[in-house]
Amino acid sequence: MNIGQLIQTLIATIVGSIIGGLIVIATNLIKEGEERRKDTQKKYEQTYVIEGIDPLVAYYQSLAFILINKANNHTISIVEKDIPVEALSKVRILTKNIEPLNIVLMAHGHLANTEDKDILTSASASMQNAVEALLDYRVKLTAKILISTNSLDHKRETAELIHRLYDIDNKLISLEDQRGRQQTLEERDEFLPKPKVMQSYSPEPIEKLSQPHTLEKRRKVRKDRFPRI
Repeated sequence: MNIGQLIQTLIATIVGSIIGGLIVIATNLIKEGEERRKDTQKKYEQTYVIEGIDPLVAYYQSLAFILINKANNHTISIVEKDIPVEALSKVRILTKNIEPLNIVLMAHGHLANTEDKDILTSASASMQNAVEALLDYRVKLTAKILISTNSLDHKRETAELIHRLYDIDNKLISLEDQRGRQQTLEERDEFLPKPKVMQSYSPEPIEKLSQPHTLEKRRKVRKDRFPRI
């Protein structure tokens, strides 16, 4: 083997080693990147779905039950739950919107002040719609998280959720306005003077007038008023 062939062999060996090393490094980087991506996805899902959306869905559902319970005069036993503040905060961070909180406030307003059965039933139905909206969002968000954890990638799904929650919030507000109008009418009726009840005239029965002593009494009165000349 001459020196030229030796040099070519050495170069080929060195280049092969370098390429092999680069391939190994690239493979490791890709593997580490994939592991980091999966780890980020798990943390994202744990933070915003499992610890955010899921507890809020459960709380919205409990509010729907409690409202219908009140509408039916407490015929159903429902355990009232504390507000999941941490979950509510995480959903607000996820959606960058205040509507999830507004719905809770409106529902509590109806629980505290509304007595009308129809209004309470409608408020319960609105809370059930909020449950369905969050569940739909959860399914879509979970599918998107498998692709990316960038909030811009699920911007459309978030906008759809906020639009549905906004409509629900407006419905709860309109129900509160309806309750206010009812209370105003009730308060006004309390201050209005009550109409007097007219006593009906009931003439004496004919049998009573035809009795001898009654006829005699009437003749005597007539003589006193119109004496004969």
